Amino acid sequence: MKQAIIEKKAVTTYSDCWNRPTELTKDELSWFYSQVDLARQATGCHVEIIPYDHELYTGKSVNALGCCVTTDPNNQLGEEVDTYITIDCYFIDEYKFRILTQCCGKYHQQFEHNAV
Repeated sequence: MKQAIIEKKAVTTYSDCWNRPTELTKDELSWFYSQVDLARQATGCHVEIIPYDHELYTGKSVNALGCCVTTDPNNQLGEEVDTYITIDCYFIDEYKFRILTQCCGKYHQQFEHNAV
């Protein structure tokens, strides 16, 4: 089944592990975008990266932590292709919690050091 093209818009609401509707906090979004900036600096890649509720996808993309979305996957139109990456909101919430509150903080610091 072909995945429908989603509108390029950050979606910050998602279902938590108890299937309750929730939303990324301002602090989580700030942290997320700071990590996006670090990744861009480290890689030189400037593709737009946005939070998105992957439960809105169909097929195996529902379980993906990140998805690359394009308006023309085969570039059949011969025009500029709009491509961006979505990162699952639940993953953002869980990963931020683990990085900032548990022993994995050293990996975060190492990533920051390598990105500079």
